[in-house]
Amino acid sequence: MVSSMRLAGSHLRELGINLCQKSSVFARVREFIENDHVDLKKANVHFPILIRK
Repeated sequence: MVSSMRLAGSHLRELGINLCQKSSVFARVREFIENDHVDLKKANVHFPILIRK
């Protein structure tokens, strides 16, 4: 599902993700980055996706 997401045609200029590496509150965000970030980036090669820890 994530691999089919196209971000380039939207009104977004970039996607920024800020997270804490230790907090349990961000566990799902870390899981998304580990499992789905690569597929999302492959589907949106020229779209900036920034991850800040």
